[in-house]
Amino acid sequence: MSTTPVVTFKNSITTQLLIIVLVNYVLLTIVVGFMRLAADYFYIKDSVINELSVVQETFAPGLARSIYDMNAQQTESTIAGLYQLPSIVGFKLKNSNGKLVKVIGEVINDNGEEVKVDALGNQIPNAGVSKLFSHKFALKFDDFGYLNDVGEATIYSSQRMIFQKLRVGFIFLIINSILKVIAIFVLFSWAAKVKLRQPLSILTAATQQLDFDNIEDFKVDVKTEKRNELKILEESFNQMTQKLLLSRN
Repeated sequence: MSTTPVVTFKNSITTQLLIIVLVNYVLLTIVVGFMRLAADYFYIKDSVINELSVVQETFAPGLARSIYDMNAQQTESTIAGLYQLPSIVGFKLKNSNGKLVKVIGEVINDNGEEVKVDALGNQIPNAGVSKLFSHKFALKFDDFGYLNDVGEATIYSSQRMIFQKLRVGFIFLIINSILKVIAIFVLFSWAAKVKLRQPLSILTAATQQLDFDNIEDFKVDVKTEKRNELKILEESFNQMTQKLLLSRN
């Protein structure tokens, strides 16, 4: 008895099941992936905010001293070093009277606008949406137990820094998801072909090839050992052919 499939792979039940499994898996992967990216985003943002606090603890004492000593060169050097940190995109310094004395990089101006300030003090509107967030701290110099208020510093970071850190994880997530989809497709295709498509093809071919002239030797074997739905169909089909043979005789 021929076991050539009489149903194309495109119209096969196994193909339809495979499509349902893959579509649902891809949708689930997308949802879980976005949830993971959102969790990673807030985790990295908290890490960046903590970095800004560490920057304060590291640079504030030296910056306060240089301002108190009116050491402009040391102040500029400290600010330049602070601005070079990867998580810092802007810096603003005010004196003890609240007057702006130094600003560089991406900051929020007095009008609440995000701007980029070059070395000459020119303000250029930020292209796109940077969404800056800041950490502000007072500069106080301890002069033998007496705290002198010398100014206020504000350091800025942006969502761009967060997305740059997320990029590697996002690429890994995409590659990992693609590999999983390919693996599921290959494994499910193989399992469905062996366990479902081939037995169904045998049963389908048998129903088309059944004829009273060859009913004596007609027997279906779906090649499965366990007593599952396909095995029951096989037994029922063989019982039906035997009943047809008896009725013919």
